[in-house]
Amino acid sequence: MRKSVWKIFFGIFLVVLFTQAPIVTSASTEAQNIIFSGSTMGTTYRIQAQIPRSVDVSQLAKEIDVCLEKINTQMSTFRSESEISRFNRMLTGSMTVSDDFYTVMKASKQLYKITDGAWDGTVYPLMKIWNFFIKGETPKVPSDKEIKTAIQNVGFDNIGFAEKNQLIKKKEKVQVDLASIAKGYGVDQLMALLKQKGVINGFVEIGGEVLVSGTKPDGSLWKVGIMQPDESGSQKKAYRTIELKNQAIATSGTYQNFFKKNGVTYSHIIDPKTGRPVQNGVVSVSVVAPTCMEADGLATALMVMGASKGIELIKTLPNVSCCILVIQPDGKIRSYRTASFPKWVL
Repeated sequence: MRKSVWKIFFGIFLVVLFTQAPIVTSASTEAQNIIFSGSTMGTTYRIQAQIPRSVDVSQLAKEIDVCLEKINTQMSTFRSESEISRFNRMLTGSMTVSDDFYTVMKASKQLYKITDGAWDGTVYPLMKIWNFFIKGETPKVPSDKEIKTAIQNVGFDNIGFAEKNQLIKKKEKVQVDLASIAKGYGVDQLMALLKQKGVINGFVEIGGEVLVSGTKPDGSLWKVGIMQPDESGSQKKAYRTIELKNQAIATSGTYQNFFKKNGVTYSHIIDPKTGRPVQNGVVSVSVVAPTCMEADGLATALMVMGASKGIELIKTLPNVSCCILVIQPDGKIRSYRTASFPKWVL
């Protein structure tokens, strides 16, 4: 259930600078407008914030790196000694994990529950047989037998929780992949770090997942554009643009990570119940929520649930809204939005 690297076009940034060093773009007597950017979690991050002058910017840059590195050492399946990799290799039994990993796993359990399994953090066995995001491998169509075997090891009910940060693995071949929620958690953690430093106005993004606080330096609201679905990947046009304040947005889509075999298109969004890529016409889902972790996971879940069920779920969740783009038989895109989704500004 991973999402592609770039899913959102940013209306406020026409050019993104990917440098490790902080950039001072403007200053006032009280705060300075700083931009941090770099690489993490197999993608990129960008932070723009009004930092109080009392804060050591160079030290803050180091703390940002430490924060991101910590999450990678906990939840990256690409690192053999990360907590998640060690849990995946473990036989049945219990494992004591970090506060962060335990928190995300608890949130994963809740997401699994409210989506009736449309989002499932144990989908990793299916991702592996389809060769999605497997290092050195090309995506393929597995046999029915392979799917049937792998799906027997999928189900978040096979993971239990105990006190003192203990995770319980009930089935040996169950494996966890938090790619569709960990980036959102990372965004939330970075914003928490900024707020600890006294930041009121800021923007944090990792691989297209966004959380904003306050306003832009000029006092206007942060503008974020939802990317126009485009299978060629050559166009980076905004389908529509919205404004946000103290909110997160995450977008999941089928249009940038897929492969074709014998005329059939297979996306990387796997339905945990069928073991196959979704084929429901949904090409993009954007979710606005109080936290980026919540928006991140729900965006993927709604890709699986489809427009009708997805809209109904979001209506039951406080302070959460969504926009679901569905391709019609004539090739045109139709949008389905909850009433509380931010209005289009462009």
